[in-house]
This record gives sequence, structure tokens and C-alpha cells, in this order.
Amino acid sequence: MFLEKCSERQIQEIYQEFNITEQSLKRDVSYLIEWMEKQPHLPNVKDEQYLSHELVQCKNSIEKTKKLLDSYYCTKAMLPVLFTKRDPTDESYRLAFNIGCAVPLPKLTPEGHRVFIFRNFSAEKNHLLTADDYMKMNYMNLDISIRDDFNNKQILIYDIQNVNMNLITTIFNSSRKYMNATQSLYAFRVHKVHLIINWNSTFSIIFKVIKSLVKKKLFDRVVIWNNERPDFTSMFPVEILPEEYGGKEKPLKQLHEMYYQYICEFREWLKSEETVVADLAKRTDDLYKTSVDESVDGSFRQLIID
Repeated sequence: MFLEKCSERQIQEIYQEFNITEQSLKRDVSYLIEWMEKQPHLPNVKDEQYLSHELVQCKNSIEKTKKLLDSYYCTKAMLPVLFTKRDPTDESYRLAFNIGCAVPLPKLTPEGHRVFIFRNFSAEKNHLLTADDYMKMNYMNLDISIRDDFNNKQILIYDIQNVNMNLITTIFNSSRKYMNATQSLYAFRVHKVHLIINWNSTFSIIFKVIKSLVKKKLFDRVVIWNNERPDFTSMFPVEILPEEYGGKEKPLKQLHEMYYQYICEFREWLKSEETVVADLAKRTDDLYKTSVDESVDGSFRQLIID
């Protein structure tokens, strides 16, 4: 098992925050299954674990969860380029995966938070990465995460001191191209963002653009470390941190390969999910309207900031 699961204590603390009980969660998940069955355009999804995770991440809001499910399955139908041919053993996925590192640390924090580390491994290969492959890889990983990894909140560490403009351009292109599609696909609760960079005039311009796209509530949770790596051992238990960050966990590259093997375990599931999409021709209303052509005011709206 690559990812540590929440303890019973951590689960109960999360439930208490949103006034959830085992009985209410089971009842509400049953309601969501019945609701989806009644929507002529939506697929019949009976994965109780997945639906319960979505409901909790949506802060136990039935309406938010319904909106998210509708948006997700409709967007899958609208953007088959991102939601079909999703094979983690495919060369394009391996390239996107190995350009950098986007690893959830195996152990949770005492509060049940999952720490993710994003780090660029190979700056000289950045030009080989396409926006479509980058986003497809991210969506595959996120789909697996929301289904399999129940946690409290997420702490993101972006160690991007080696990122060059080719990779930044690719990421920005994908964000602009798919900003409408991603605005409501995933319900993750971001607790803190640590940004480790080598500040220069180019990044200063990029940072201003990012600031204009991100909600103030999220931006206020961004901590910037300029030309220095903070002492994360003062923020997290050393047991959860990789060696490179002063911890006792395995080196980051080893965790990266372990994470890849974990993703590959879901290969057949990813394939089976390719056909689980909305039938847009049967959609009868736009109560939860999803459009990849509409303009939105930011490319990071898929993050739910509590």
C-alpha cells in the first residue's frame, strides 16, 4: 500500500467538522446514486467509496456534489482528448510523469492532511511536453486520488527552482486552453501552498499573472521562499518528509517511482472509466451548466478553498 489511510480518529474528526455520521453518509450516498439514475444524461455510478469522498470534499453539501458530478461527467464527454486512451504505461504519459515530480507523500500529517511535492527533475526535456499530455496526466492522477485517497486537506509544496520557460509556457497554455473545463471537476481542500523559487524578472511577470487568476483566499495561503529551501522539519513530522527535505522517508525519486507503480495498479480501472460519461444529447436542462467555451475569471477554480 503506497498511501497511508486515515486513522479512525482522523476520519471521525473530519466527519465531526461537517456534521457527518456513518448513517448520514450512507443515506446521502444512496440519494446521490438514485439522483444520478434519474438524470437521463448521466451514467449510473454506484461506486459508494468515490461518491462518499466527493461528498466529504464538498463539505457535506449535496448540491455542491451534484453540481460537481454533473460537471465532471459532462466535461468527460466534451473533452475525449483528455479522458480517453488513458494508459499510464503509454509513452506520452511516462514522458509527462517523468518530466517532473508530483508525488503525494505516503504518510499523512497528524491532522490527516496529504502533502504533495511538485518538483522539476529534467529541465532539458521540458520542450518535449505538450499541454494535452500534461493535462491528461494530471487528470488521471487526480481521478485516482479522489477515488482512492481519503484525506482531510491538501498541502502543496512547489519546489520549482529548476523550471525553465518551456515548461512554464506548457503549463500556462494548458491552463488557458482548459480553464473552463477544469473549473469544477475536482473538489480538493487546499490548506497551504509553499512556493520555492529562484526569483527573477521573468518569474515576476508570471507571478503577477498567477496572482490575477487565483482567488484571494487561496493566494493568502501561498508562502513564497525565494532562493532558499525552508526547514520543513519545523512544520511536519520528520517521518513523513523525504530525505531531501530533512526527513526519514525514502528519497523523492524513489517515492516518484513507487507512485508510478501505484498509478499503474489502476490501469484497468482507468480504461473502464473511459466510457463512463454523460450523454450530452439527452441533457434536458442547464441547471448545472458546463461549457468549455464560456469565459471564466481564472484557471484554478477547480480548487475548493474552505
